[in-house]
Amino acid sequence: MSLLVTDNRLVNVNISVQQCTVIQFFLMMNYFKLQRAQNNLARVVCQCRGRSDARPLLRSLHWLPIRQRIEYKIALVTYNWH
Repeated sequence: MSLLVTDNRLVNVNISVQQCTVIQFFLMMNYFKLQRAQNNLARVVCQCRGRSDARPLLRSLHWLPIRQRIEYKIALVTYNWH
């Protein structure tokens, strides 16, 4: 870190934001694989065909798509930090 910070709390915020950014980067790299797996799991849980659209199934199961889950988790970690 290039900025010298004397307040320990400010350093922890910076580290938490960096950790969330790294986690988001690695999850976004595998976004399509994770989304495909979630779609297939929704089809199995709802006992639907392999070609059926997964978006209505995700809504009926009250599951967030992967991208929104990642954003939600980052917002939750950031909110619960303080």
